[in-house]
Amino acid sequence: MKVKFNLKKIIYFVILVGILALLLSIYNAFNSNPVSKRIAKNKLNKYIEENYSERDFIIKDVRYNFKFSEYYGRVISQEEGLDYNITLSKNGDIIDLYKENGFIEDVELINRFNKKVEEDFKEGLKDKVSFNKDGNKNDYLFVYFNIIQGKYKDRDIQYSKELDDKFLIQLNLYDEMDGDYRDRFVDLASEIIKYAESNGYRGLSEISISTYINDVEYSILVKRDEFSKSRKELYNNIVKGGYDVNTNSKGEVKFKYIEKEEKK
Repeated sequence: MKVKFNLKKIIYFVILVGILALLLSIYNAFNSNPVSKRIAKNKLNKYIEENYSERDFIIKDVRYNFKFSEYYGRVISQEEGLDYNITLSKNGDIIDLYKENGFIEDVELINRFNKKVEEDFKEGLKDKVSFNKDGNKNDYLFVYFNIIQGKYKDRDIQYSKELDDKFLIQLNLYDEMDGDYRDRFVDLASEIIKYAESNGYRGLSEISISTYINDVEYSILVKRDEFSKSRKELYNNIVKGGYDVNTNSKGEVKFKYIEKEEKK
């Protein structure tokens, strides 16, 4: 009986060890192990010391991305207002977008500013555009800022019309009637320009309005230096095709042709 009892204890112990090993393996797969994490942190700290020795950059914390088997180090600079991640890849390479590009987008401020200006222009255009139809027949308005980290040290700053940050407005209309869209494009572009100027929005730099007619996209693009164009001149800006939002090497956000088509 005593032998049986001891055998049961051994079996239970082996099962328990197996379960603990499995749980530890799962934990390490998602969170990495403490030793590997410390090694990764040391590598990232060494990288910061070697590349930003004269600046106040520090590694705030290090996290593990189990999906790509990578470590992310959160870099903070109080003096320059930076808060971004550098990556230690699976093969040991360090990816530093700030060093590669010379800038990092301030996603938090971009989202905050986008939301505020979208709300303002939707309110200003509510009598001209149907933003709240039922189902999937809504018209959509999007605002695109591109703010570089470090421009504003105050992380709680709210959008103000007096700020010089440039932004784009993209208005997507639900299917328009063939023959009417040209007048509609020019009318709405004029309304957006008028609303921006009369309400002091200094940063509006480009407007894109588009719709689909029989599954074919038509668009108008109006740039800031064209805001004073006559209605007749604006008709020449209408194209068959569309525009996408693009960020150039300087961190400036612009509209770009999705495809090149002859003007209609």
